[in-house]
Amino acid sequence: MATFGEIQSQVSQRLLDPNSVAVSASNVAASINDAIRYWKFRRFWFNVVFDSVTLTQNVGTIPMSGDILVPSTDYDGFVIEYSGMRYPLRKVTQQEYDGVWLTNGYGLPYLYARVGLDYECYPLPDRAYTCKRHYLKEYAALSIPNDTNDFTNYADRLIMLWACANLTAELRQDEKMEEYYRNAANDEYKQLQVMSDKSDGSGRLVLYSNLI
Repeated sequence: MATFGEIQSQVSQRLLDPNSVAVSASNVAASINDAIRYWKFRRFWFNVVFDSVTLTQNVGTIPMSGDILVPSTDYDGFVIEYSGMRYPLRKVTQQEYDGVWLTNGYGLPYLYARVGLDYECYPLPDRAYTCKRHYLKEYAALSIPNDTNDFTNYADRLIMLWACANLTAELRQDEKMEEYYRNAANDEYKQLQVMSDKSDGSGRLVLYSNLI
């Protein structure tokens, strides 16, 4: 757990540049935000949200909040809850969506697609259904030393190492140290996934075979 300013200090120290002479403080700050932008598309236990919105009758657009990045999974990113049951929406391409769409196609939605900047479901809801959303969070850029977010709280070492790798490659042109930091960051990512797997895993081994 660290603040934006603490991670900046850690990066500069590892670059053997605590006074930000060889690599400016602004470059260090930008690289930390770049690292978060890179890793935010990966699923961790701390960046997945499960919440509910209400669909508007006869309107296919799924309401999206400001902190949504992308659905966390392709199959059940959106789920309709109705009459005590849940119905996962199947993701299709925009072309497939357009191929089945009808102006008067109302009912219980069973699929969705990305259409322009929106997510659209089909059939168009014939009532105000509850829609459960599983999604990865969007993160605003860090700017002041005391800023924090989920990545600085739970994956600060990953962000620090990835920023070091980028800076040593791009500004220090040190391939050996870039390789070290990149490998260390990937090892840290694997370690973080242990927690994600324990949080999200089914707790049992499933074998797929034609023999069973």
